Amino acid sequence: MQHTPRPWTFAPSSNLKNGTDWCDILSTGGTFAPSYVGEALRQDAALIAAAPDLLLALEELFDTCTQFGCEAEFPETLERARIAIDKARS
Repeated sequence: MQHTPRPWTFAPSSNLKNGTDWCDILSTGGTFAPSYVGEALRQDAALIAAAPDLLLALEELFDTCTQFGCEAEFPETLERARIAIDKARS
């Protein structure tokens, strides 16, 4: 299953019961923009909203590095990247 289209943003929560520490996470890349993705504490919302862009960047770096033979220089880093990509795609 594909994740909600990027880009994701965050804004103060529309749920007044959450208070000011909570944010809504929104997708502006979907058919209906913005669409609701979820909510999180403010300190987590920026990281969650950046997740689709981080995944894309990591996939591009991983592909470039494997294409140009970086495996021998950075085997542990590439393995962590592969695990993170697999985790995000599962």
